[in-house]
Amino acid sequence: MLQALPIGQRQRGHRVRVALVVRAAEERDGFVAPLLAAGVEVDVLRLPARAYLQERRLIRELCARFRPDVVHTHGYRPDVLDAGIARSMGSTWSRTAGTGVLPPGIDPWRVRRWEPRWTGFSSVGWDG
Repeated sequence: MLQALPIGQRQRGHRVRVALVVRAAEERDGFVAPLLAAGVEVDVLRLPARAYLQERRLIRELCARFRPDVVHTHGYRPDVLDAGIARSMGSTWSRTAGTGVLPPGIDPWRVRRWEPRWTGFSSVGWDG
């Protein structure tokens, strides 16, 4: 899903950019290569653990520079940290809702309260 969605959009003629947030020491070249080969633009944001404010600043800078029509987030963390930035800058926000387990401490009813604020929705399942 993380590769199929942007590659599919690119194949349909859209300009697509992926902001990939990874830990500073994490290696993701194998993930990025197929995206680049398909013509997807990729920004790898290498950040230390829990660098939430830095992540938000970088996402805000990317949104200001590229003015995306749609921002798609994948997972609870960017849903919470970054989606509001995109919405505040006029981008439509969509997210992937998986069938996996929420992380410890996340109340599923609290997550349900976010739903009315979502402007788009795609569903994906995974093993895990």
